[in-house]
Amino acid sequence: MRQQHSYSTEAIVLKRSDLGEADRILTLFTPGKGKFHAVAKGTRRPVSKLAGHLDLLCRSQLQMALGRNLDIVTQAARDAGFPPHYVRRLRRWGAGPRNRIRQPRRGRGVRRHGE
Repeated sequence: MRQQHSYSTEAIVLKRSDLGEADRILTLFTPGKGKFHAVAKGTRRPVSKLAGHLDLLCRSQLQMALGRNLDIVTQAARDAGFPPHYVRRLRRWGAGPRNRIRQPRRGRGVRRHGE
């Protein structure tokens, strides 16, 4: 029996990070596999057809190909996205990429013990 080289799944994009010049590594959450990483090739190019379907917190129907280390997104169709006010609320709660823990600034004349 032959092993399948591709599969279809529904996924939510949780995180994305740049890889090389035109690719992205996505953190996806699917009902079957749970949380895993995949590569979306060419999504950082201005003419990419995949880029709009792979925004953060979007639910998309994906066609995936099996890769050596990471699966590869070959096709995507956006099912639904979260309304902008939900995305703002999630970022405020700490679920978004813009919420980073910031170190407090040290003003002039403020010293720690021993300095």
